[in-house]
Amino acid sequence: MKKLAFAIAVFSCFSLEIAAQNLNTHYLYQMNWFNVNPAYTGFTEGTTVIINPGTQWVGMDGNPSNSMFGAHTKIDDNKGVGGKFVIDKRGIFSNFTAEFCYAYEAKLTEEHHLRFGISVGLYQTNLDRVSIVEDRYTDNLDPKISSEYYNSSNLLSSFGAVYIFKELEVGISAPHLIVSGRPISNHIFGMAKYNFFLSDDKIKITPSAVYQNYTRGPNQLDIGIKGTWQETIWGQVMYKTNNTIVSALGVN
Repeated sequence: MKKLAFAIAVFSCFSLEIAAQNLNTHYLYQMNWFNVNPAYTGFTEGTTVIINPGTQWVGMDGNPSNSMFGAHTKIDDNKGVGGKFVIDKRGIFSNFTAEFCYAYEAKLTEEHHLRFGISVGLYQTNLDRVSIVEDRYTDNLDPKISSEYYNSSNLLSSFGAVYIFKELEVGISAPHLIVSGRPISNHIFGMAKYNFFLSDDKIKITPSAVYQNYTRGPNQLDIGIKGTWQETIWGQVMYKTNNTIVSALGVN
Protein backbone atom coordinates (compact mmCIF):
# COMPACT_ATOMS: atom_id res chain seq x y z
CA MET A 1 0.00 0.00 0.00
CA LYS A 2 1.40 3.34 -0.98
CA LYS A 3 2.30 5.86 1.64
CA LEU A 4 0.24 9.02 1.44
CA ALA A 5 2.33 12.14 1.83
CA PHE A 6 -0.15 14.90 2.59
CA ALA A 7 1.45 18.31 2.80
CA ILE A 8 -0.46 21.45 3.67
CA ALA A 9 1.53 24.65 3.63
CA VAL A 10 0.70 25.65 7.20
CA PHE A 11 2.91 28.65 6.73
CA SER A 12 3.31 32.10 8.12
CA CYS A 13 4.03 33.72 4.81
CA PHE A 14 4.45 37.43 4.32
CA SER A 15 6.12 39.56 1.74
CA LEU A 16 7.72 42.91 2.39
CA GLU A 17 7.02 44.97 -0.72
CA ILE A 18 9.76 47.59 -0.64
CA ALA A 19 9.52 48.96 -4.15
CA ALA A 20 8.17 47.22 -7.21
CA GLN A 21 4.96 45.27 -7.51
CA ASN A 22 5.46 41.50 -7.70
CA LEU A 23 3.51 40.26 -10.71
CA ASN A 24 4.68 36.64 -10.43
CA THR A 25 1.65 34.37 -10.06
CA HIS A 26 3.88 31.61 -8.68
CA TYR A 27 5.31 33.42 -5.66
CA LEU A 28 5.25 30.25 -3.51
CA TYR A 29 6.88 27.97 -6.06
CA GLN A 30 9.96 27.25 -3.92
CA MET A 31 7.71 25.30 -1.56
CA ASN A 32 5.91 23.69 -4.49
CA TRP A 33 8.12 23.02 -7.52
CA PHE A 34 5.37 20.91 -9.06
CA ASN A 35 3.38 24.11 -9.59
CA VAL A 36 5.88 25.55 -12.08
CA ASN A 37 7.65 22.48 -13.50
CA PRO A 38 5.68 19.39 -14.61
CA ALA A 39 8.92 17.34 -14.52
CA TYR A 40 8.37 17.14 -10.73
CA THR A 41 5.18 15.10 -11.27
CA GLY A 42 5.56 11.91 -9.25
CA PHE A 43 9.01 13.00 -8.08
CA THR A 44 8.60 11.73 -4.51
CA GLU A 45 7.51 8.38 -3.16
CA GLY A 46 3.82 7.78 -2.53
CA THR A 47 1.05 10.23 -3.35
CA THR A 48 1.47 13.94 -2.68
CA VAL A 49 -1.53 16.21 -2.17
CA ILE A 50 -0.95 19.97 -2.12
CA ILE A 51 -3.13 22.82 -0.87
CA ASN A 52 -1.30 26.07 -1.56
CA PRO A 53 -3.24 29.30 -0.89
CA GLY A 54 -1.61 32.71 -0.87
CA THR A 55 -2.54 36.36 -0.76
CA GLN A 56 -0.79 39.73 -0.88
CA TRP A 57 -1.58 43.26 0.26
CA VAL A 58 -4.19 42.05 2.76
CA GLY A 59 -6.91 44.62 3.47
CA MET A 60 -6.68 46.43 0.13
CA ASP A 61 -9.49 46.26 -2.39
CA GLY A 62 -8.69 43.96 -5.29
CA ASN A 63 -5.55 42.60 -3.62
CA PRO A 64 -3.81 39.76 -5.51
CA SER A 65 -4.51 36.19 -4.42
CA ASN A 66 -3.40 32.86 -5.82
CA SER A 67 -4.73 29.45 -4.74
CA MET A 68 -3.49 26.10 -6.02
CA PHE A 69 -4.74 22.57 -5.39
CA GLY A 70 -2.88 19.63 -6.84
CA ALA A 71 -1.98 15.97 -6.49
CA HIS A 72 0.60 13.75 -8.14
CA THR A 73 1.97 10.23 -7.77
CA LYS A 74 4.31 7.68 -9.32
CA ILE A 75 2.72 5.04 -11.51
CA ASP A 76 5.97 3.03 -11.81
CA ASP A 77 9.70 3.55 -11.29
CA ASN A 78 10.09 6.17 -14.01
CA LYS A 79 6.65 7.68 -14.67
CA GLY A 80 4.38 10.03 -12.77
CA VAL A 81 0.94 11.55 -13.30
CA GLY A 82 -0.95 14.32 -11.58
CA GLY A 83 -3.25 17.28 -11.90
CA LYS A 84 -3.66 20.77 -10.55
CA PHE A 85 -6.10 23.67 -10.39
CA VAL A 86 -5.04 27.30 -9.96
CA ILE A 87 -7.23 30.34 -9.30
CA ASP A 88 -5.47 33.68 -9.61
CA LYS A 89 -7.25 36.99 -8.91
CA ARG A 90 -5.82 40.48 -9.43
CA GLY A 91 -8.22 43.37 -9.10
CA ILE A 92 -11.02 43.01 -11.64
CA PHE A 93 -9.26 40.19 -13.51
CA SER A 94 -9.24 36.49 -12.62
CA ASN A 95 -7.60 33.47 -14.23
CA PHE A 96 -8.38 29.77 -13.82
CA THR A 97 -6.28 26.85 -15.01
CA ALA A 98 -6.87 23.10 -14.86
CA GLU A 99 -4.00 20.88 -16.04
CA PHE A 100 -3.15 17.19 -16.38
CA CYS A 101 0.58 16.52 -15.83
CA TYR A 102 2.85 13.68 -16.89
CA ALA A 103 6.55 13.07 -16.25
CA TYR A 104 9.07 10.51 -17.45
CA GLU A 105 12.48 9.83 -15.92
CA ALA A 106 15.43 8.58 -17.96
CA LYS A 107 18.25 7.01 -15.94
CA LEU A 108 21.39 7.99 -17.84
CA THR A 109 23.61 6.20 -15.31
CA GLU A 110 23.15 5.01 -11.74
CA GLU A 111 23.69 8.56 -10.43
CA HIS A 112 22.63 10.75 -13.36
CA HIS A 113 18.91 11.08 -14.03
CA LEU A 114 16.97 13.31 -16.42
CA ARG A 115 13.26 13.96 -16.00
CA PHE A 116 10.90 15.43 -18.62
CA GLY A 117 7.41 16.71 -17.91
CA ILE A 118 4.50 18.10 -19.88
CA SER A 119 1.06 19.35 -18.95
CA VAL A 120 -2.07 20.08 -20.97
CA GLY A 121 -5.27 21.70 -19.86
CA LEU A 122 -7.66 24.64 -19.85
CA TYR A 123 -6.88 28.32 -19.32
CA GLN A 124 -9.76 30.74 -18.64
CA THR A 125 -9.70 34.49 -18.14
CA ASN A 126 -12.55 36.59 -16.79
CA LEU A 127 -13.30 40.27 -16.24
CA ASP A 128 -15.52 41.33 -13.33
CA ARG A 129 -17.92 43.66 -15.15
CA VAL A 130 -19.93 44.48 -12.03
CA SER A 131 -16.94 46.15 -10.39
CA ILE A 132 -16.27 48.19 -13.53
CA VAL A 133 -19.85 49.37 -13.96
CA GLU A 134 -19.91 50.54 -10.34
CA ASP A 135 -16.67 52.47 -10.81
CA ARG A 136 -17.32 56.18 -11.38
CA TYR A 137 -14.19 56.58 -13.52
CA THR A 138 -15.29 54.04 -16.12
CA ASP A 139 -17.13 54.78 -19.34
CA ASN A 140 -20.04 52.33 -19.14
CA LEU A 141 -20.68 52.77 -22.87
CA ASP A 142 -17.33 51.24 -23.77
CA PRO A 143 -18.30 48.21 -25.93
CA LYS A 144 -15.42 46.13 -24.52
CA ILE A 145 -17.12 46.11 -21.11
CA SER A 146 -20.27 44.42 -22.39
CA SER A 147 -18.49 42.17 -24.89
CA GLU A 148 -16.60 38.93 -24.31
CA TYR A 149 -13.32 40.64 -25.22
CA TYR A 150 -11.66 39.84 -21.88
CA ASN A 151 -13.45 36.53 -21.27
CA SER A 152 -11.94 33.54 -23.03
CA SER A 153 -11.21 29.83 -22.73
CA ASN A 154 -8.01 28.49 -24.26
CA LEU A 155 -6.02 25.30 -24.47
CA LEU A 156 -2.86 25.38 -22.35
CA SER A 157 0.39 23.43 -22.44
CA SER A 158 3.55 23.61 -20.31
CA PHE A 159 6.96 21.91 -20.44
CA GLY A 160 9.74 21.22 -17.96
CA ALA A 161 12.94 19.24 -17.45
CA VAL A 162 15.10 18.44 -14.41
CA TYR A 163 18.63 17.01 -14.28
CA ILE A 164 19.47 15.15 -11.06
CA PHE A 165 22.92 14.16 -9.81
CA LYS A 166 22.94 12.88 -6.21
CA GLU A 167 21.58 15.84 -4.20
CA LEU A 168 21.89 18.39 -7.02
CA GLU A 169 18.87 19.39 -9.09
CA VAL A 170 19.05 21.73 -12.09
CA GLY A 171 15.88 22.44 -14.03
CA ILE A 172 14.19 24.58 -16.63
CA SER A 173 10.50 25.04 -17.27
CA ALA A 174 8.07 27.09 -19.32
CA PRO A 175 4.71 27.38 -17.53
CA HIS A 176 1.99 28.42 -19.98
CA LEU A 177 4.40 27.87 -22.87
CA ILE A 178 1.49 27.50 -25.30
CA VAL A 179 -1.90 29.16 -24.89
CA SER A 180 -4.10 28.80 -27.95
CA GLY A 181 -4.62 32.03 -29.84
CA ARG A 182 -1.57 33.70 -28.32
CA PRO A 183 2.15 33.91 -29.20
CA ILE A 184 4.43 31.32 -27.59
CA SER A 185 5.38 32.56 -24.13
CA ASN A 186 9.00 33.29 -23.28
CA HIS A 187 8.39 33.23 -19.51
CA ILE A 188 11.10 30.75 -18.48
CA PHE A 189 12.12 29.39 -15.07
CA GLY A 190 15.74 28.31 -14.57
CA MET A 191 16.48 26.76 -11.19
CA ALA A 192 19.19 25.01 -9.20
CA LYS A 193 19.25 23.62 -5.66
CA TYR A 194 21.37 21.31 -3.54
CA ASN A 195 20.61 19.32 -0.38
CA PHE A 196 23.12 19.25 2.48
CA PHE A 197 22.53 16.81 5.37
CA LEU A 198 23.61 17.44 8.97
CA SER A 199 23.31 15.68 12.32
CA ASP A 200 23.00 12.08 11.05
CA ASP A 201 20.71 13.23 8.22
CA LYS A 202 18.09 14.60 10.62
CA ILE A 203 18.56 18.13 9.32
CA LYS A 204 18.49 19.05 5.64
CA ILE A 205 19.69 22.45 4.39
CA THR A 206 18.67 23.39 0.84
CA PRO A 207 20.02 26.57 -0.78
CA SER A 208 18.39 27.40 -4.10
CA ALA A 209 18.52 29.95 -6.89
CA VAL A 210 15.84 30.66 -9.49
CA TYR A 211 16.07 32.98 -12.47
CA GLN A 212 12.93 34.05 -14.32
CA ASN A 213 12.78 35.50 -17.80
CA TYR A 214 9.56 37.51 -17.85
CA THR A 215 7.47 38.22 -20.91
CA ARG A 216 6.88 41.75 -19.63
CA GLY A 217 8.82 43.60 -17.00
CA PRO A 218 12.33 43.13 -15.62
CA ASN A 219 13.72 39.63 -15.16
CA GLN A 220 14.09 38.35 -11.62
CA LEU A 221 16.56 36.35 -9.52
CA ASP A 222 15.39 34.63 -6.34
CA ILE A 223 17.85 33.29 -3.76
CA GLY A 224 16.57 31.21 -0.87
CA ILE A 225 17.55 28.75 1.82
CA LYS A 226 15.32 26.12 3.41
CA GLY A 227 15.90 24.04 6.52
CA THR A 228 14.03 20.79 7.21
CA TRP A 229 14.04 18.70 10.39
CA GLN A 230 13.38 14.97 9.93
CA GLU A 231 11.35 15.68 6.77
CA THR A 232 8.60 17.02 9.06
CA ILE A 233 9.08 20.67 10.04
CA TRP A 234 10.64 23.23 7.73
CA GLY A 235 11.39 26.91 7.53
CA GLN A 236 12.49 29.06 4.65
CA VAL A 237 13.56 32.57 3.75
CA MET A 238 13.94 34.02 0.24
CA TYR A 239 15.15 37.28 -1.23
CA LYS A 240 13.89 38.39 -4.64
CA THR A 241 15.59 41.04 -6.74
CA ASN A 242 12.31 42.94 -7.02
CA ASN A 243 13.05 43.95 -3.40
CA THR A 244 10.79 41.36 -1.79
CA ILE A 245 11.54 39.16 1.21
CA VAL A 246 9.42 36.05 1.80
CA SER A 247 9.62 33.81 4.87
CA ALA A 248 7.65 30.66 5.55
CA LEU A 249 7.12 27.88 8.07
CA GLY A 250 5.46 24.54 7.36
CA VAL A 251 4.81 20.98 8.43
CA ASN A 252 4.52 17.80 6.38
